[in-house]
Amino acid sequence: MSTDEKKTLLETAETSNFQASLSGQRPRPAYKLYPARFVILAVLALLNTSNGMLWITFAAIAPSVKSFYSLDSDLLVNLLSLIFFVVCIPGGFVGAWVLDTWGLRTGLLVGAWLNGVGAIVRYFSAFGHHYYSVLMTGQILCAAAQPFILFAPTKLTALWFGETERATANMVASIANPVGIAIATAVSPHLSSPSRMDVLWVYAIPAGAGVIMTTIVFCIWGSKPKTPPSTSASDEKTSFWKGLRQFWKFKWYVMLMIGWGFGVGLFNALQTFIEQLVCTRGYSEGFAGLCGALLILFGIPGALIAGIIVDHTRKYKEIMKVSYVFATGALIWFTAAIRYENEEVQIAAAMSVFGFFALAMLPVSMELSVECTFPHMSEATAAGLLWTMGQIMGIILVFIGQVPGLVTQLNQIHAPNNTCSSKPNPTISTTTRMTPTPSTAQDTVSDMINYSWMLCGITAFLAIGTILFFWPHYRRIEREYEVSVMTNESSEGVDDTVN
Repeated sequence: MSTDEKKTLLETAETSNFQASLSGQRPRPAYKLYPARFVILAVLALLNTSNGMLWITFAAIAPSVKSFYSLDSDLLVNLLSLIFFVVCIPGGFVGAWVLDTWGLRTGLLVGAWLNGVGAIVRYFSAFGHHYYSVLMTGQILCAAAQPFILFAPTKLTALWFGETERATANMVASIANPVGIAIATAVSPHLSSPSRMDVLWVYAIPAGAGVIMTTIVFCIWGSKPKTPPSTSASDEKTSFWKGLRQFWKFKWYVMLMIGWGFGVGLFNALQTFIEQLVCTRGYSEGFAGLCGALLILFGIPGALIAGIIVDHTRKYKEIMKVSYVFATGALIWFTAAIRYENEEVQIAAAMSVFGFFALAMLPVSMELSVECTFPHMSEATAAGLLWTMGQIMGIILVFIGQVPGLVTQLNQIHAPNNTCSSKPNPTISTTTRMTPTPSTAQDTVSDMINYSWMLCGITAFLAIGTILFFWPHYRRIEREYEVSVMTNESSEGVDDTVN
């Protein structure tokens, strides 16, 4: 803070407190927390849950989707999920720009309506001749909604929540997306068959509720409260374009972006290839689904605990480093265990530990993105670039999973107990579950153990780099502490003058 800024702030505080003291009143509080913040948080959590459900709707029911829409390629089914990765990259810049330029209210209204309309369009694809093109149109609209919804938690917590609430609130809003993914993965197989697609109208219900609740909430409240909850919430932020041009100047943020981007890509890769990673050693499709569920199920308490800890201790980098180390160890444990048969307990435990510590980094990283760039980047821009990097890394890692050198083709002699499909899909799969078929000695299956070891190596390298070289400055916390000290000093000066 410059000398002139400090002088202006001090004069403002002194004038306000002096006038309050002369009138016999206590100095007026500079900041205020509104109960409405919890309502807006609940609405955003609903939107994130719904969007996660719409994204992964068809991943676990690929055979039914192919039959219902008369498709002749697995790739067409996979594109229904992959389109979210593709749209989020250019759409991420639009979403961050709208949130930071036009405000939280406009951004969430746009996101909610895109999400709701997309869900309805998807539903209409089930009428008549079951039009795949209509289904894809609806899916694209839902994908376009994702940046507006996914980038909003950091913006919401900065504008509405107090200094000791932000990480926990961010966790609640952000973790709702993987919760939606877990719900859809578990429920979709029970709501579909080759002759019916009940998932379309069932998943449209929370999307429609999100539209209604978002519209009502923002007819009552605006993008931000009348009185800010903290010093940082009242500060002017840099414009979207200026922040975008200078993000590379903040080395701690760049390091965070690289680590976070790979982490999101790794999470998506594991969700994508979990069945192929375990099926060559005889682990069933159901067990692969259980591993994917454990990843998220144990990640929820991990994120909750991490959010509460950093809210009360400000130990952002410490929690980040500890989580990175244990997540890396769990990934190595998982890779070592899947080399052998009948190790269900070890594999499930490794995935649970990985999920706990991997998702613990979610609220910490989102808050760190602001701490590393404040006030030179707005909240949605800082968080949005992290998510966009994660989507890019997800696409890259999924494509790398198709490289022949990292994927070994084994025949029935070398993998006699495999439960994989005898004709593995050479295209990208987003958690597609294929029905195992009998194998012969001439059939081959993909062994991805080398790919998993590659992921372990990169994760370990980034973990070591984070431990040794990641020592960020908390710009927002330093600003709030500085203003707090100056305000206290000004209040003491006023008391001395009056007495």
